[in-house]
Amino acid sequence: MTPHRIAKRKMYKMNRTRAPSPRDISFTGYGAVREIGAALYVLNFLGYEVQLESGTRPRVSWAPETYKKALPHVLYKNIGALMGIRDIVITHAHLDHIGALALQFKLMLAANPSLTPDSLRIWMTGPAWRFTKHQLTQTVNSMKRNPDWKGHQPLFDEHDIDTLEEYVRIIHFGEMIELNPTLTMVVIPAGHILGAASFLFCQKLSNGGEARVLATGDTSDKDQIFIRGAVRPDIKIDMLIPDGTNLGKIPDPLETPVEGFLESDSFLGTLNRGGIVVVPSLSIHREPDNIARIRNAGLEKVAKLYIDGGDRALQIFKECLEPEQQHLLENLTFIHGKREREEVLRSRHAIVVAAGGMFPDRSPAHWWLTRGVEHADVSFVINNWQDPCSPGTALLAHRHGAAEEVSIGASSDPCTIEIGHDTYEVRCEVHRLATSSHQEEGEFERMVDMLSPKRIVVVHAEFSQATRYLTGKDSERFAYPKHGTEVGI
Repeated sequence: MTPHRIAKRKMYKMNRTRAPSPRDISFTGYGAVREIGAALYVLNFLGYEVQLESGTRPRVSWAPETYKKALPHVLYKNIGALMGIRDIVITHAHLDHIGALALQFKLMLAANPSLTPDSLRIWMTGPAWRFTKHQLTQTVNSMKRNPDWKGHQPLFDEHDIDTLEEYVRIIHFGEMIELNPTLTMVVIPAGHILGAASFLFCQKLSNGGEARVLATGDTSDKDQIFIRGAVRPDIKIDMLIPDGTNLGKIPDPLETPVEGFLESDSFLGTLNRGGIVVVPSLSIHREPDNIARIRNAGLEKVAKLYIDGGDRALQIFKECLEPEQQHLLENLTFIHGKREREEVLRSRHAIVVAAGGMFPDRSPAHWWLTRGVEHADVSFVINNWQDPCSPGTALLAHRHGAAEEVSIGASSDPCTIEIGHDTYEVRCEVHRLATSSHQEEGEFERMVDMLSPKRIVVVHAEFSQATRYLTGKDSERFAYPKHGTEVGI
């Protein structure tokens, strides 16, 4: 699909009579530079600093003894490096992009109590903020429930989130914001999830030219059920900062296309045999998509559809949709608690969309995995990106024998997996759908060809995949920087 294009503005036509020097515009990564997780980057525009993202590492336990490993190091080692920041820009509300935001804000406020909503501005779209507030509140609730935090001061609380909200500025797609008299920012749809944005920064130069920097965030070019594909500015870019989640990924020959899968024996057949199909789903994104896909296929006539978890996220998602889309998320049957889960498991013949797309501890999807993995009449349909350390990655190994980059959860016994401290025999069916909400094969290259950037700074990519992709590429044009390394145009 050809990406949509944003209309040109007068600012795009300004004469660029000289190329900016590295001292004019630069990028420094403090997280997610050679990994996926804990995204935090600082852009320098002629001495004016803008921060992108404030995320956590999804694979690290959020506990008193380990939480620092989940954070960008700069937050607890050198918060002073961020005290000159005037603007924090958030692309979307996944935890690897926003999970550290409340804690960072609390640390900055403690270091400088005179901070005001005029001296620190946090920019994101309306849906991104609603999901961010929900995710951060869930983190607070998790700390309260987790016995590991008993006797420890929580990292932040609801009051900190409410105070943070005073500093948030809601922005809209197509809007151009003046960050300072010479620096503007344009908000561009990124696809990926509801409210996800890319940001085009345009810095006027002293001679009348301008430098352009595009930070994509996670993007997807394909239209999804509720979200249109990414927009690309129809101009040349000086520095491109693309998130590279699938960059260099080897195509999976056994990944199942969405078309026809719901009607196939792998899905419908499980139900007709009286089994259960479990669809683990990221609550602020994949869950509504999967509900709509199942309903559009008419499968509620075959088996009852249950939603396990994600109630509030679904409500937020629904409220952010146009009225004509909302009907797909109405009149849902929710599972409430362990007792109802066990009743569905006993009764069989059900479709369960379970929150927790990467099977985190204490999530509904994790419960279904530990209870269903040893049942031959249970099918798991994995439909979103899996962290290499997640149980989902280990589970996928049993679908095709040897999953790429399995580092945790794999067992010496090819018929078992380890989930936490326990070992389970795998008797369930395992499928993976081709429903990525990230760029797919060829889309990154088309974006680069269209934008013709002078410098490409690859971030948010698994190290092995990115290095494989960048092998043989022009190192003067493609940068894959180390932590804390400054990269100029």
